[in-house]
Amino acid sequence: MRLPNREQENNLTVKLAAKYANKYVVGIDLAGPEGPIPNKKFKPYFDDAKEMHIPFTIHAGEAAGPESMQEALDLGTKRIGHGVRCLESDQLVHELVDQNITLECCATSNLNTKVFKNIDSYPIRKLLSRKIKATLNCDNMTVSNTNLPKEFKLLEAKTNLTNTDEHQLLLNSINAAFASNQEKNRLLHIFN
Repeated sequence: MRLPNREQENNLTVKLAAKYANKYVVGIDLAGPEGPIPNKKFKPYFDDAKEMHIPFTIHAGEAAGPESMQEALDLGTKRIGHGVRCLESDQLVHELVDQNITLECCATSNLNTKVFKNIDSYPIRKLLSRKIKATLNCDNMTVSNTNLPKEFKLLEAKTNLTNTDEHQLLLNSINAAFASNQEKNRLLHIFN
């Protein structure tokens, strides 16, 4: 968790993830307020995770902007929680596409945290048009009081999200899942 003086807890989290990998744990996530503690402060934990083959996602590009996303990429993440502010940097957009990075977009959460003034300007379709591997998520359902069906309905109504867009978002989700290739292939077979 992105909190000060939590070195022991973060170290333990990575060790427990390794211990229970492939049975109960599929990956780790750095969540919490982006601004106070930059992603690069967590480098030792992500270095350990990479060494132990534990996939991870890092929340970035919401409150802290594109610079936090660059730090997340430098740490080796393949998924970024939120990431919607990547559009502020063309160079970052190209890097996301070139490295096949997935963004876990959370419309209601981003509205609640005031990243956007209204949902009509939510850039999910722009992200897809730029060939970014965006997915749609609900973030913390207990905080945002939403779920995936609500998120899809909201974006259908407010951003003209199409069936083609939705298909791509779901396909991106399957391909980016912290799951075995066998499980992804099973899901893709059902989905298509």
